[in-house]
Amino acid sequence: MDFDGKTLGRFRFIEAVLIVHGVIRRAHIERAFWVNSATASKVISLFKQASPSALKMSRSAKYGGGNINVRSINFKPIFLHTSPSEFLAAAELISGQQIVEIKQIIS
Repeated sequence: MDFDGKTLGRFRFIEAVLIVHGVIRRAHIERAFWVNSATASKVISLFKQASPSALKMSRSAKYGGGNINVRSINFKPIFLHTSPSEFLAAAELISGQQIVEIKQIIS
């Protein structure tokens, strides 16, 4: 599959969040890229098509009980080619706000 630069940037962001925090929420994409919920859902859906073994759904109380996309044990980044922490720091600088709350970190 071929993706434009905007989509690749969003996929890199998803991979960085998964590496550092273990979960990706629509809200993360909404805050990072200033998009609406429907667009954020579409980005996650496209990412799942491009990297089908990266995510799994969880309804764990650990994540608030709702459906959440978590990093699967088979996850290997295929779009991100830099340090995840550096990438997330740059994304937060660009967006002007904290994108991922610290309490969402998992091991």
